[in-house]
Amino acid sequence: RRGADWLLDNFRVARLAGLAIRSEPRLHSLAARAGLTEAPPEAESRVPFESLVYLRPEPRPVEHAWRVTEALLARLRERTEAAGGSLLVMYAPGKQVIHGDICGSLGRRYGVAREECSADLLARRLEEICRRNGIDFLDPVPVFRRRAAALEAEGKRLYYGQDSHWNREGNRLVADLLAERILERRRPLAFSDDV
Repeated sequence: RRGADWLLDNFRVARLAGLAIRSEPRLHSLAARAGLTEAPPEAESRVPFESLVYLRPEPRPVEHAWRVTEALLARLRERTEAAGGSLLVMYAPGKQVIHGDICGSLGRRYGVAREECSADLLARRLEEICRRNGIDFLDPVPVFRRRAAALEAEGKRLYYGQDSHWNREGNRLVADLLAERILERRRPLAFSDDV
């Protein structure tokens, strides 16, 4: 343990490795078993990193990621406004959020209890960040769910079957939603009498 502390204090590569270990649950779990760090919370060690955003309470790596995301979005808003524009952030829901049961899936695969999970947590956190920073936010989940139900009756979906990307129907829906929001928010053009 003293050797590990000395490495972390004296070598940048060791510090970077330490950050990676703390932010990646599987690496964190291995390091804990080797006695190099504290063990992560139980649910955090089982669930893949990309699914940690659905866990309650939020694991430390997710809290850190949200702080970085908020700083980046605030800076992006500043730069967008400095260029004369306005920023719109749209939440892009995953296929499991629309066509499936992300919490049920995490429960079956990793033993996550229902009360430890929320399918809407990711959208709500992003919405909070946008509200705090004066950024226009679009949450398409209600519209996506209604459209997904209508399409399922026709044997169609919003996402490809083999991955989580939007198919033609999904892309069309997103384009319509964004166009509608942009047209709602646009500022009238000012023309001078000289034109």
